[in-house]
Amino acid sequence: MPFKDAFITFPKLETERFILRELCSEVAKEYYNYFSDQERFLLKRREE
Repeated sequence: MPFKDAFITFPKLETERFILRELCSEVAKEYYNYFSDQERFLLKRREE
């Protein structure tokens, strides 16, 4: 199989505590909102 054909579809990797899947447009806004919230990360850093 040629390398370029190896990942035509993104694999979904799943464990008991973790799911890695392709980022799709339906959830991209949720990811953006989560990671752009600076308060979330600043509070964690202060608590440590």
